[in-house]
Amino acid sequence: MKTKYQTAYCDTTDSFLSVADVYIFENEFLSLYKEKIEGHLWCPECKKVMFSLIHIGNGMFYFRGYPKQEHEEGCSYGLPEIQVKTVTELKQQDPSYERIKLQMQRVLRYTPTNRATHKQQSSSATSLEGQVVSGKTVHKKFNARLPERRIDLPLSDSDLNMTKIFYGTVLVTSTPGKQNPNDRYLTLFSLDKKKRICMLAIPEVVWHYLSKDPLLNGKQVKVCISFCGELTKSNTGTLFCKLHHSQLLIVQSS
Repeated sequence: MKTKYQTAYCDTTDSFLSVADVYIFENEFLSLYKEKIEGHLWCPECKKVMFSLIHIGNGMFYFRGYPKQEHEEGCSYGLPEIQVKTVTELKQQDPSYERIKLQMQRVLRYTPTNRATHKQQSSSATSLEGQVVSGKTVHKKFNARLPERRIDLPLSDSDLNMTKIFYGTVLVTSTPGKQNPNDRYLTLFSLDKKKRICMLAIPEVVWHYLSKDPLLNGKQVKVCISFCGELTKSNTGTLFCKLHHSQLLIVQSS
């Protein structure tokens, strides 16, 4: 049984012992531990599964149930252990950032503009790391997918509040944030200039990098873009997207 426990019932003392109590007995009163405690520890609720003390180093220990023994039906200690993710794990959910970036590069190659030519001047937030990924690597390592959505095609409510890779050929303008002048927004428009698609919130570090490129110095420029995030809709109906990570944005000249 893989579940880790912190409390056990001792049948010789008719009491509940914590894992720290048993550890002290084992280290300071070994004879008493061998006689009264070892082999006498059970599930504190159903008392059907024998527990043993497990050491994992660095002063860490826990109780574990004996293999093939089962808790009584309805025993709460028999429920599967809840796996709590760390903050790092939550921020870096599968697929990994590397795989997401590979996928973003891949989908950009199949936009209508990029199918015509493969030699495009690009400005990419992935360049912050100085990484260059070849086309061979993209197709060889690409084995995990996030949902993909053309940002230049009509969107629906099913595209909201879900992590996706959005990509397409659009017109872009940049505007400073109203609350913080250091923040920037890229506003994406349809190519016919008739429809505002969404506003993309850009972290300061990404804007500092992108603003050095003449690509975004114009009033309104045509670009191929790919980014990873969740679209949300404001009360006024405007779509907003915030990058999941500062590197998950690629902008190419069109």
